[in-house]
Amino acid sequence: MSSYSQFFFSQYSDSNQTDDFLYTAPEVLQSQQETLKSDVYSFSLIFYELLTLKKPFENCFSCDQLIIEFLRNNKRPDLTVIPDDHIRGFLMRCWSNNPKERPTF
Repeated sequence: MSSYSQFFFSQYSDSNQTDDFLYTAPEVLQSQQETLKSDVYSFSLIFYELLTLKKPFENCFSCDQLIIEFLRNNKRPDLTVIPDDHIRGFLMRCWSNNPKERPTF
């Protein structure tokens, strides 16, 4: 799990919840190495949740379902609820499937 999602869950998560996989970058879920770009992905989903008050992938109930239904099909959370074009563009870059396309901090 990336450091951003670890921080988020250590500070704000109910210990009974097991949905931390929702914030994990696709490459990490698929057993590849974690990088700083993985943190960018995790940050963007936390940012999305703060903006919308909705959990990313709210209809996803398991890590396997997330990998199969959302990540392999390049599905991401609903951006139509965010009116600002710049924020939508930023989020799309942050959660790109290709880590090299994600911005740096």
